[in-house]
Amino acid sequence: MNIEFEGAFYASVQRPRSWYHLKAQDSSGVKAVDAQFGRYSQRLKEEVAHPASAFGYRDPAALSPRQVAQAQVQKYCVGSDGQCVVTVLPAASAIASHHVRVLPYMHHDPNRQNLLCFFGYLSNTGELAERVHGVSAHGHEDAGAATTSLVMGLYEQTKEEKLFLSELQGRYAFFLYDGANKCALAARDPSGEQELFYSIDRQTGSVAFTNCLDDLPPGEDIARWQEVPPGHYVSGRTPELRQFALTPQQLEMRERHESADIGYGLGTMLTLDPPAETSDYYDAGASPFQQKLQQQRSGPPRGMQRAGSGAPARASPGPARASSGPAMWMS
Repeated sequence: MNIEFEGAFYASVQRPRSWYHLKAQDSSGVKAVDAQFGRYSQRLKEEVAHPASAFGYRDPAALSPRQVAQAQVQKYCVGSDGQCVVTVLPAASAIASHHVRVLPYMHHDPNRQNLLCFFGYLSNTGELAERVHGVSAHGHEDAGAATTSLVMGLYEQTKEEKLFLSELQGRYAFFLYDGANKCALAARDPSGEQELFYSIDRQTGSVAFTNCLDDLPPGEDIARWQEVPPGHYVSGRTPELRQFALTPQQLEMRERHESADIGYGLGTMLTLDPPAETSDYYDAGASPFQQKLQQQRSGPPRGMQRAGSGAPARASPGPARASSGPAMWMS
């Protein structure tokens, strides 16, 4: 991916102290974030020093006060016991002659200990704004503030992860830390345009996230990292990978299978002969009284002896019916 235009982040989430009996929390994640913060800071200095870089060309007047604050390498420590530590390398890209977008979009609520790091965009912000805030989205709003407000608001209202993710439409990848539940959620939309990776330490129960494997902290083993597939997310106090949506390739495959099944079913019905004697079949939709009248008038189906005639009732083989598959009759 192009960090100069998308930005990068590195997050480490430790298992809360109350979940295991250790006197001190594992500090390896904090050290990794500190090291990455230093690398990001050095990289930003080098980019600003070169006019051709993403940050070198920008006009400060094109940035909002919020963007000016975010257009710097940041580090967050979230959670009552500093469970989640995140560092972010921002990037800027011009989307108009006098308008610059700074990615990723960040949201940090120190009071509620929530954090959101969002890459990409949402295409249904208007619908979400009415659902979350009860008002229509305004075009003049800061895109980052509007997007993070909608995502966090929908998450807090929904709480059910798959339902929450199914409401988001667009091209995105994000990392979210929930301070109330002391757990993280990282998701990638079905298109897979935005990259997302994770690494789980089974011994300590910690998990790390990033969107760029080309710039990991020193000492990180890239072999331990895995890609979050499109349409998947990682969450839980014991982090697990789960799927919430089909990818475009999976949707296409399912449609082909469904079309093949429908074609096979229609072909089967067309090759089957209808019943040889339609009068042998009573109207299944008639009432019991009407069925009894039909039986008295036409007699039992061919091949069946009347009860009490002295011979046990049995079915005759009847004519053979040609069939290329299971019998499927249209009602």
